[in-house]
Amino acid sequence: MAESKGTMSTLEEGLNALESIVTKLESGQMNIDDAIASYTEGMKLAASCKKSLDEMTQKITYAKEEAAKIIGTKNEEPSAYEDDVSFNPSEDEDQPPF
Repeated sequence: MAESKGTMSTLEEGLNALESIVTKLESGQMNIDDAIASYTEGMKLAASCKKSLDEMTQKITYAKEEAAKIIGTKNEEPSAYEDDVSFNPSEDEDQPPF
């Protein structure tokens, strides 16, 4: 578990640093050389954060698959349409909607 916590804290630190860089860049108070250096650093941080998120996603996917094997079910995501239970009244109100 220590590795996961380390990855998460690294991700949080990276995101905080990235947010700080974005704030500085958006302020418009930096000279062009500093802005380019900050942008470059921000892009490296963004790539690092994406890598961390991808690794976490892989771990979660693996854990779900292993749990599904133990439980004996498939690892299927619910369809987006299964959750949509909206009612669409028919044009003819005398007939049931089904």
